[in-house]
Amino acid sequence: MLELLLFYALPRKDTNPIAHDLIERFGTATAVFEAKEEELKKVPGIGDHAATLLSMMPHISNYYVKSRYTGKKRVVTAQDAGEYAVAMVGERTHEIFAVITINSSDSIIAFDILEKGTVNETNISPRKVMETALHRNASKVILVHNHPSGLLLPSQQDRVLTKHLCHALEMLGVTVADHIIVGAQKYFSMEQAGLMPTHISDEK
Repeated sequence: MLELLLFYALPRKDTNPIAHDLIERFGTATAVFEAKEEELKKVPGIGDHAATLLSMMPHISNYYVKSRYTGKKRVVTAQDAGEYAVAMVGERTHEIFAVITINSSDSIIAFDILEKGTVNETNISPRKVMETALHRNASKVILVHNHPSGLLLPSQQDRVLTKHLCHALEMLGVTVADHIIVGAQKYFSMEQAGLMPTHISDEK
């Protein structure tokens, strides 16, 4: 794959040994694509054009995946929600917290990023989540946040936050259908894992 890509940037060179050198230096094709252009150009045979082409691959991939869901109308299953969240969040290096608002026909209304934080901290305002649900006239919402580290399991803080937001939105007549955690182009669905608080009113 790397050899073929490099051929378009280096048409007069034997790109096979250059591809092997890239894998030997960075370990995997993913690591090659995520490397900085300056690091790529340290490999013999890699010039400006080849480095730019390789470093663009994650952006091209994310754009392709995101564009597949641009016209997506409905979210019915946890898989629908997870794939849509991955497409919208992409490969962000800092944490974000977003809300997918959904109407009574299970159609997506909007994807709103409510907070942006550091790699390991995002401050969520329950009021902002509630205002977004009301503004969008949502019947349901799906909470979305990312773990740039790639670890997908929800923390205790994630679970407590989910419970609080479920309780707050329940009073508005809005259901929290799921909380999706995105990392490394994968997702974890709290609904799918049976971790959503389904009977909040009965809890002490």
